[in-house]
Amino acid sequence: MGRIGIKKDNSESSSIIDNMAATMDDSQVRLIGSGKFDYIEVKNIQPDPEQVRTLGIPVDALRGNNLDKLNESQKESLAKLDELANNIDENGLINPITVYKNGAHYTILAGERRYWAHVRKGLVQIQAIIRSKPKDEHVKIALQLSENIFRSDLSFPETVDAIRNFAKTYKQAIGTIPNNKVFTDSFGFGRTQSFGMAATAKLSDRAMKLIDPLIRNGKLNNQKTLWAYAALKS
Repeated sequence: MGRIGIKKDNSESSSIIDNMAATMDDSQVRLIGSGKFDYIEVKNIQPDPEQVRTLGIPVDALRGNNLDKLNESQKESLAKLDELANNIDENGLINPITVYKNGAHYTILAGERRYWAHVRKGLVQIQAIIRSKPKDEHVKIALQLSENIFRSDLSFPETVDAIRNFAKTYKQAIGTIPNNKVFTDSFGFGRTQSFGMAATAKLSDRAMKLIDPLIRNGKLNNQKTLWAYAALKS
């Protein structure tokens, strides 16, 4: 039988949130402030197949099968995931995942690595913030990005993909490409970052076709350089 990652004590909920808030960035504090803090059965949670940030590990391997088919990069990622699982098992979950009700299950908005760490360690419950189901796809991506964009291990290509995906779904839902104010209001970024992200979002598909290979092979590997490319008129 699995074990519970963190013991539930409703009388201490507010102090727990206050203590976690001291170690979180503004985006995570906003998530906690706007959702319901609870404990959910791991078996009742499902990852979002369209999650902005992917683990890069096949699901069957995450469940302990076909490990011999993994490449070296995937094996390294799995080892890091198991380190996280051991840490959660020993110290508890510091940052809760964020989910929304989806039929009989909950779908993950943010925290897929923490979810799989619980699965791999056999923990039966996970600490979670329950939000209402996003009304639009761009809102869902904003929520995913608002947490993941601050992660130190988010790769540069993943960051660019997240910005571009958000811009695409935002335009589909709203009808316009997000400007710098949208990035400031959605994610709390400063003026320089917001203008840079807006410039990345506005890059045409033709321009991205030329720039994307540089991003994938690591020759273009930082936001400021990308923003410089994005600012070019030709």
